[in-house]
Amino acid sequence: MTEPGKGELVEAMLMPDVFSANQVQRLKELETVIRSDLQAFLRVGAALAEIRNNGLYMVNSHVSFERYLRDKWGMGQSQGYRLIDAHTVVQSLKSSPIGELLPDNESQIRPLTKYKDKPEMLANVWQMAVNAAHNGKITAKLVKNALTYVTGEEVDRKIRKASAVAEKAPHGISEFTTTYQLLLDAISREVASGFATTDKETILMCLEAALGVVDEI
Repeated sequence: MTEPGKGELVEAMLMPDVFSANQVQRLKELETVIRSDLQAFLRVGAALAEIRNNGLYMVNSHVSFERYLRDKWGMGQSQGYRLIDAHTVVQSLKSSPIGELLPDNESQIRPLTKYKDKPEMLANVWQMAVNAAHNGKITAKLVKNALTYVTGEEVDRKIRKASAVAEKAPHGISEFTTTYQLLLDAISREVASGFATTDKETILMCLEAALGVVDEI
């Protein structure tokens, strides 16, 4: 028999001795949701969140939520928290004015869980993915692309690409490379300012044009 770890012993000491009939009944109800429809990730995530947040995993003497996930459902900690995070993201989207089209599978949400505490960003990313979808079919790739755009990662990637091109330019066109680098420096400053004077779309168009000029040399 495996000896409990120090953290588990501490939690065991803090475990309540008595649980109300309502708590016992509520745990049964929530576990029924998980057991009957494990693929319904939103309901599962909501049920797991309530079990964790209200300490209901201790009803049946589980000393930690992580131990409960493993013993009761054969579920790793990362999977359990991923389902909870997915539920959190969808709840955030529901409270935003983004229309009726919401995520219907976990793969759509997974790129967004890192930003679960930023509801405005989540709404912007999801709306962009919805607008780019064909026939209402939103894929994980569309969500990732929208996230890359909203976070500014796409601009950063293009700046790095443009800088690499400038470094490889022939020495005979040094005047051009100097001007080219000044342009990239100006763009970098605009990005650092949070696009204070030039919107992101214009910046991307400028970078595309700059790369196109270099490609023609």
